[in-house]
Amino acid sequence: MPCFLLDKDISVLWVPVDLFSEQELSILLKDNPIFAVDFFESMCMCRSPKRRKELLLSRLLFAYIMQTNNVNIQFFNSLNKKEDVLINNNFSSERIAYLSISHTNSWVAIASNLTSHIVIDIESPQREVGKIKLFFTEKFGLNSISEDISVLSLGTVYEALCKLNVSKEFKKRVLETVVLELKKSQNKVSKKLSYFCLPVDKYE
Repeated sequence: MPCFLLDKDISVLWVPVDLFSEQELSILLKDNPIFAVDFFESMCMCRSPKRRKELLLSRLLFAYIMQTNNVNIQFFNSLNKKEDVLINNNFSSERIAYLSISHTNSWVAIASNLTSHIVIDIESPQREVGKIKLFFTEKFGLNSISEDISVLSLGTVYEALCKLNVSKEFKKRVLETVVLELKKSQNKVSKKLSYFCLPVDKYE
């Protein structure tokens, strides 16, 4: 499993979605005291096998991070659209690791920060970008980015910002800054991997 260490407190873990089957994940998580009953009830109600697998894999990775690092974790829960905290019942610890999750068809990425909130979003470079361009033009008046990979980069920043409780004005300030950075580096952006690490508190 590849892991990028962006600085001493921030890391990003990349895991293949097909690392385990849904059945294997269910067995590994069975009777785990970290997760509330309502999580497993939500799994039963989820009709998409892909979505169930993503959620189960992310929770397995949560448990692994909690138990190997002796931490509690705080994260944006996509099931209830709010911040949640999972308490590590196996160890007595007040340490919190802030996590954020994103998925593509092939990968799950988990970003971890030991000092403050963090958000992440990833996207496949093969995604069609017509609707994304139209969205940014209509909602934010941003229509000066043309290269597909740059549109996707802007889209991932927006999706990450949606995991924060911030205003439309705040999002627009961050997105305008990203547009400027993309214009400077359009010819340097890799078609295999590009990322932004934004200290969003400076826009507040």
